[in-house]
Amino acid sequence: MKIPFFRSLRFKVGVGYVFLVVINVLLTAWAIYNFIGLTQSTNILLTENFPKMISLENMARSVERHENALSLVLTQDLANGKLRFNEAKYEFYRNFRIAEKDSTHPDLELILSDISATYAGYLLVADSLFLMADGGSYGEAKTFYYDRITPFSKRLIDNCFWLLEENQKTLVEIESRLMQ
Repeated sequence: MKIPFFRSLRFKVGVGYVFLVVINVLLTAWAIYNFIGLTQSTNILLTENFPKMISLENMARSVERHENALSLVLTQDLANGKLRFNEAKYEFYRNFRIAEKDSTHPDLELILSDISATYAGYLLVADSLFLMADGGSYGEAKTFYYDRITPFSKRLIDNCFWLLEENQKTLVEIESRLMQ
C-alpha cells in the first residue's frame, strides 16, 4: 500500500524543518532589528554625553593642577608656578565650556553656576597668594593657602564630581527612555 505524499513521514519532517527555519529567520531578523536600535541609542548617548563626562573629570584634574602650581609658588618657584597656573586656568575654562554646552537640566545649571562662582572666588584668592609671594612673604602665603585657598579647591573638586554624578543620572534617565 502506497501512502499519499502529504501524509508521508518525509513530508511531515520537511514541513517541520521548513517551519523551524522560518522561525529561526524571523528571530534572527528581530534580533538584528533590536541590535540596530541598541547601537543607535548607544551612539547617541556616547556622542552627546561622553565628551561632557570627560570634560567634567578634566575640570577636577585641572583644579589639582592649579594646586600643584600654587605649591610651586609656595616653594619659591614663582615664574613656573604662574605659568602652570595659567595653563590650568585655560584648561579649566575649556572644559567648563564643554560641560556648559547643551546643559538643559535645571539641576545641572545650578551646579554649573555654583562652580563658576566658586572658581571666580578661587581665582581671586589665588591672585592674593601670588601678590604675597611676589612680596616675598612665603610664610604668610602658606598660611593663607591652607586657610583660604584649600577650602575653595576642595569645594571646586566636590562640585565637579557632584556635577559628574548628576550628569550620569541624567544619562541613565535618557538611556531608559531610549530603551522603551
